[in-house]
Amino acid sequence: MSTIAHVVVDVDVAHLDRPFDYLVPEKFTSKAHVGSLVRVMWGGRRVNGWIVSMADSSTHDPSPILAVTSTIPLFTERMLRTYRYVAQRYCATLSQVLSMAIPLRRAAVEKELSGPPQHKPMFEGKMPLDALYPGTQLAPNARIVATGIPHRIRASLAGLLQWASNQDIQVIITVPTGWQAAKLFEWLKAESGSSAIGLQVSEASPVQRFRTHVRALRGDFQVVVGTLAAVWTPVGDEAIIVTWDGDSDLSRSRRTPQADALDIAVARSVNEGLGIIAASFSRTVKTQAMVDSHWAVEPPVSHSIMRDMCPKVRVTGPESFEREGTSAFHGLPDSAFSLIRQNLDRGPVLIQVPGPGIEIDDGEVTIRLGAQRMGSDLGRAFPGTPVVVSASSTSIVRTLDRRPRIVVATPGAEPAVQHGYASVIVTEAHLLTFSERLDALDIALRRWFSTFAMAEAGAHVMLIGETDPQIVRALSLWNPVPAVRAQLAEREELGFFPARWMVALDGESHAVSEVATALEKVPLVPAVHIVGTVERESDNDDGSLFSARTIVRTIVACRPAQAMELMREIQAIRIARSLERKPTIHVTVNPPELF
Repeated sequence: MSTIAHVVVDVDVAHLDRPFDYLVPEKFTSKAHVGSLVRVMWGGRRVNGWIVSMADSSTHDPSPILAVTSTIPLFTERMLRTYRYVAQRYCATLSQVLSMAIPLRRAAVEKELSGPPQHKPMFEGKMPLDALYPGTQLAPNARIVATGIPHRIRASLAGLLQWASNQDIQVIITVPTGWQAAKLFEWLKAESGSSAIGLQVSEASPVQRFRTHVRALRGDFQVVVGTLAAVWTPVGDEAIIVTWDGDSDLSRSRRTPQADALDIAVARSVNEGLGIIAASFSRTVKTQAMVDSHWAVEPPVSHSIMRDMCPKVRVTGPESFEREGTSAFHGLPDSAFSLIRQNLDRGPVLIQVPGPGIEIDDGEVTIRLGAQRMGSDLGRAFPGTPVVVSASSTSIVRTLDRRPRIVVATPGAEPAVQHGYASVIVTEAHLLTFSERLDALDIALRRWFSTFAMAEAGAHVMLIGETDPQIVRALSLWNPVPAVRAQLAEREELGFFPARWMVALDGESHAVSEVATALEKVPLVPAVHIVGTVERESDNDDGSLFSARTIVRTIVACRPAQAMELMREIQAIRIARSLERKPTIHVTVNPPELF
């Protein structure tokens, strides 16, 4: 009896996004399994492919598999369910998802990892998790949205890992940047005294990434920490994924499928039954919707510990500027200088500026503010005090000691200081508050809560600039939930994400119009809603007036429960257009910029 392998070829074309039959030669029958990487002939050339299922027969005469290149299956049928789900939900081909989830194979790695799995690490929590989050019920399939407590993140994590170790439950931890992942990895190794902890970051070499993937498949790790790349790590039947700021821009893929770490964690929870903990100092409308819909629970935080650990935030806005004079509009107000003087003798003071430099025009004078300019100004204002500038435009300083100094940094370039800064000042609040992005509130709250959490426990900190009163209350009370809930209610009223599943269609005007018209006819109740269409750009290929192409964006929306049906229809339309060689349409799911 012949053995037939259904193979997804590594070709990213919409109408080829399906398995093809290949004959498994007898010499490969013991090696070919679901999850195996193979070489096959496709269109007259050799290409890679993945076996996604097996059969005893085929309706036509299939070509043989040329080689089974992986000595072990690189994914399981359980993981394949997630891959298919992500491909459909985020309008990608299955081969695109497989290419993202599975690192490039390295034969030498498979040969070197032929010994027994490593021993599992044991963690000892120094503070019971119940002391930080009273009444929290952990389970392998728990769905939790947690608020991080400043200066107690590692204590919380140690308590979680101690519980997971005792229950033999694997844990995946994702953070936004490779530097954060490396720091966390070193701390976990030191705490556990074990080498059975994996690091999976996109910056790693292909060999390192594939080695971590294979070791995870073998069951070597109880804990894997990393960036977005880590969220795909193979795990056993019982595992929890912890995402820190998992729905931030830094945790979002730049290539198809354009999903973030939280999206993938949710997909794995739905399809593989894994637990999920979405944690952050702040809250976003996406995570709040998970709580309000009862898909996830929000554990109560110890109010006494939170009160002792969180900083005291003061917001200095336009009213204060008017009292202090025009200089406050172009630099730091007098109240900020006073805050620096009051705290410098206790340790370093952080001044966060938006970037290397920003043009500001008040109608009379244009000046340039930024890290270098702010550092120079503060150096003159505080002679004899060391000033450190940390910015991507110059150099990034990663760590500092507690000696008094002024630190000027751009977002993401703030040096880490043990026990925190004596004080923190954030400038130019209006730039985030009045951004045109749909998720401007989410970004502002995340950045400012995270930045102020760098201050020592109980420190006095300051936000400078005009901002939303809801943000002022959120920071003053150190509670982002009311502001996010209000934003969520507004999104529901307007019909925006996450109250609606939104899809942006970008392309030539006539092509986008054809797709949008077809989607309006999809039999959904309520029907697909066309939010609007705007012209994105116009180009002219040959310089003539009448050959210009008009590029537009149309937003379509439906209820979240109908998302998979809508995406199935969009994928079917894309396949049909690909077969007919019609102009392509670029699809973006829940875009942060609507138009």
